[in-house]
Amino acid sequence: SHDVDGFLSLWQHSMLKLALPIFAVAGFLMVFADPIVRLAFSDQYAESVWPFRIYLLFLPLRITVWSQVLASTGDTRSVLTAQLKAMALNIVLGYSLTRSIGWIGGAMAALLADYVFSALLLRQIGRRLQVGARRMVPWVGLGRVALLAIVASLTCLPLTRLNLPVVWELLAGFALFTTVYAVTARKANLITGDDILTLRRWLMLITGAPLGKVS
Repeated sequence: SHDVDGFLSLWQHSMLKLALPIFAVAGFLMVFADPIVRLAFSDQYAESVWPFRIYLLFLPLRITVWSQVLASTGDTRSVLTAQLKAMALNIVLGYSLTRSIGWIGGAMAALLADYVFSALLLRQIGRRLQVGARRMVPWVGLGRVALLAIVASLTCLPLTRLNLPVVWELLAGFALFTTVYAVTARKANLITGDDILTLRRWLMLITGAPLGKVS
């Protein structure tokens, strides 16, 4: 028999762990999109800031690979069907929104199509596992992580009004964001001692420090 409960437990755990860095990156880039675009591409691309922010909304979907769950069960047909439906939606919406609200409509259409694609896959996964969407996804936990990212982002907003040099704005913003996010996540027990130990090991591997010092 299939251990559906065990699979769901591992899957939800992985989603929550991936949500911590992914939601943080989305929140930070959302606030500092303007200086990042100007630093990377110059002031000539200032109008790209809002499309950049729209595409950042793809990131929450990257906490898992929905299609691989179905593919692992041999159900690749559902993945293809969902992809074709999402592509058709993207084409229709992209054309209509681009004509009605301009080129930013293409970004909005692509975003909506990707969320529809994920919803179709989630529904099919639920059918294969015979469980509901509420049980498959740790909505409450993901909501807590998203709330922390929002709080950290709002804390950094005053920095964007100080007219600092771009590099200094990003450095100060990164320091403030990571501090607020890490402290609140730790207090909310979303970051455990094992997570800190894993991070220390990664840092030691990157810096070349002996792993034996980690205990």
